[in-house]
Amino acid sequence: MKNIILLNPPAREKIQRDYYCSHTVKADYLWQPYDLFVLSGQLSSHNLKLVDCIKDNIDIEKCTRLIIDFKADYIISQIAAADFKNDIKTLKTIHDKTSIPVILTGDIVKPHPLEFLDEFNFIEAVITNIFYNSISDFLENRNNNLINIAYKNFYNEKLPQNYFKIPAGDFSQFLSEKYTLPHISTGLMHTTSASFGCPAHCSYCHFEKIPAVLRDPSNLEQELEKAFKAGVKTIHFRDQTFGYNKKHLKEIISILSKFNFKFIIYTRADTLNLKELRLLKKAGLECVETGIENADYKIRKKFGKNISDKTIIDFFRNCNKLHIKTLAIFIAGLGLDNKLSIRKTLFLLKEIKPDYISVNSFIRKTGTSFETENPYNENQDPSKHNHKTSEFKRKIYIAHYFSIRIISKELYNAFKNKKIKNLFKNFAGFIKNII
Repeated sequence: MKNIILLNPPAREKIQRDYYCSHTVKADYLWQPYDLFVLSGQLSSHNLKLVDCIKDNIDIEKCTRLIIDFKADYIISQIAAADFKNDIKTLKTIHDKTSIPVILTGDIVKPHPLEFLDEFNFIEAVITNIFYNSISDFLENRNNNLINIAYKNFYNEKLPQNYFKIPAGDFSQFLSEKYTLPHISTGLMHTTSASFGCPAHCSYCHFEKIPAVLRDPSNLEQELEKAFKAGVKTIHFRDQTFGYNKKHLKEIISILSKFNFKFIIYTRADTLNLKELRLLKKAGLECVETGIENADYKIRKKFGKNISDKTIIDFFRNCNKLHIKTLAIFIAGLGLDNKLSIRKTLFLLKEIKPDYISVNSFIRKTGTSFETENPYNENQDPSKHNHKTSEFKRKIYIAHYFSIRIISKELYNAFKNKKIKNLFKNFAGFIKNII
C-alpha cells in the first residue's frame, strides 16, 4: 500500500484543471477536480489524501507541509494549459522540497507526453486517459504492458473497444459545499461523466483528437447509487457532448429517472431535440451548457463547428419552452473581436435568451489542428490582440448580466431557493474578475 497525494495545486487565481479542458473561473464557483476523483477509485487499495489547494485556498508552503506530513510516496497532480508556466514552477518547487515522484494528468501534457517528460525531467509519468489506464500497475510493477501511462521512453496508447467502466471514487474526500455552481438550485453536487471524448472535431478544441467512447450504463448507475446514499442532490455531467448516442441516451435517462437528482449537462445545440429534452427534464435536468463559441456562422464553420444560427436559436427556444436553464459559452479571440462581432453576439443573445453566459479567452491548445494550421496571419493572430479580447468579454458580460431580465430572474431565484448569500458572492466574483 502506497501513500498517495491527489493534488489540485496552488494557483494565482481560481482554475478548473480537470477533464483535459482547463480554464480560469469567472465567479464564485468550483466543481470537484474530476480527474482526481476518477483516479481515487482506481487507487482505492492505497492510502489516499486529497489536497485541493483551489477549494481550500492553500498556498505552496502549506501544501508542501501537508504532503510531507502525510509521508507521501507519490504525488498525482493536475496541471493546466490555462496556467501552465505557474503550474510547472509550483510543482517543481514542491518536488525540490520533498523529492517525492510527481505523476501528472491534464490538457497540456496529454497530446505529447514523451516530449513533455523529456523537457521536464522531474516529472515521473503522465496519465493520458483518466478512465482507461494502468496507474495501479505502474505504482507496483513498471512493465511493458502499461496502458495510457507515459514513462521515460515508454508509451502505449490504447482505447477501450466498447463501453468503459471505472470504480466509483472516494466520495468521503470529494464532497463539499464548496463545490458548487451558480446554476444549481439544491444541495451537494457531484461531478461525473457518461462518456469520454467527443464525436465532433472542432479544430480549436482538445477533444478534437480524442475519439468518443461511451460509459457502461450499469457502471454509471452504481456510482449514482453511491452518490445518492452519500447525500448528493445535484449531478454535474462533464461529457463534452451529452446524448450524442441515442440508444445510450435512452438508457441514461432511464437510470436517472430512478433517482431524485437534479442534473446539469453539456452538449451541442444540434444534438438533443425537443422530445429528448422533455424526457431529460422529467428525469431531473436543470440546466444545459452549450458551446456557441462565436456568433458568426462562417467563423464557427471555419473551425469545425458547423451549426447554423437557426439550429442554435431553436435549441435554446426548446430549452426555454421547457423551463430548462441554459448557459451559453463563447470564446473571445476565436474570431477577430471588434465592434461588429460585439453587435452580432448581443443580437444572438437577445434571440436565444440564455440564463447564464461564459466568455472564455481563446488559448491555442497543444495537440489541436489549430496549433499547427493557424488560419490567421501574423497581424490577425488573436493572441496578438489581448486588449480587444478583454474589451469584448467585458462588454458582453455587462450587457447580459446587467440586463433587467437577468437581474430580476436571479433575484427571484435567489429568494426562492434561499441563496441570497451565494448570489452576492457570485456577483462580487464577477465584479472582481470581469469588471
